[in-house]
Amino acid sequence: MPLDIIKQEQEFLITIAKIGRKYGAKPDIHLIEPFNHFFDNNKNLIIQELDKQDGPWTRRELIARFLLLNAVLDQGPDIEGLRQMLIKVTNELYKKEIRIFHRPLDFFKELNISIDKICTVHEGVKKVHAPIWAKENQSNPEKYNLFMNNSKQVLNYAVFR
Repeated sequence: MPLDIIKQEQEFLITIAKIGRKYGAKPDIHLIEPFNHFFDNNKNLIIQELDKQDGPWTRRELIARFLLLNAVLDQGPDIEGLRQMLIKVTNELYKKEIRIFHRPLDFFKELNISIDKICTVHEGVKKVHAPIWAKENQSNPEKYNLFMNNSKQVLNYAVFR
């Protein structure tokens, strides 16, 4: 590959990184109830304890799992709504001992509960975010849907995402 193309690609990536840093939004990991003890009273991640075990995994691994799921879901039409849905669904599942980051297969073992929580939380998020989303997108609030490709099938969304 010619050197000038490599240099252009590097400059392009640096520009994207600068824009991302300027407009970036951090996921609210501190709102994940099972991760509360990963943070201090000021909601700052306790970095020196990232390699501390939390069950069979380190805190670093659990946060990485959350961030990966967050990145996959963030491809939808309303990033803030999706983030709120992920936080609320995660907290609701953990309250039912469905520990999706500690034991990922729990999500599928309790698929009926998992799907029910996604539907319930989606409706709650929709009530709050649909009017805002509709105004910003010059659309109808009834068209608000956090699932990709405007899917109405939660099972398809949950399993493939």
